[in-house]
Amino acid sequence: MSELDPSALDDFKNDLEQLVADLQEAFDSGESRYYYDEQQEVLFVELSGLSELSDEEIEATAEPVLNAYDLDLDEIYILPLN
Repeated sequence: MSELDPSALDDFKNDLEQLVADLQEAFDSGESRYYYDEQQEVLFVELSGLSELSDEEIEATAEPVLNAYDLDLDEIYILPLN
């Protein structure tokens, strides 16, 4: 991510937090956490309850949520919360 003004950074952080909340709701997860790697522009989202789902089920559930956001990220990884 290039150098942004503070309000743009706040907006980006809010977008990330809302995305994680929406994913948490879509997966009916009780817990979540995320980590954003700024240098690689990669978002890691960990959600409880994913270990019972197949990769195909995760992708099918996450895709509509991810498509609702216009975030400039190279990758988004959705992982089970341990």
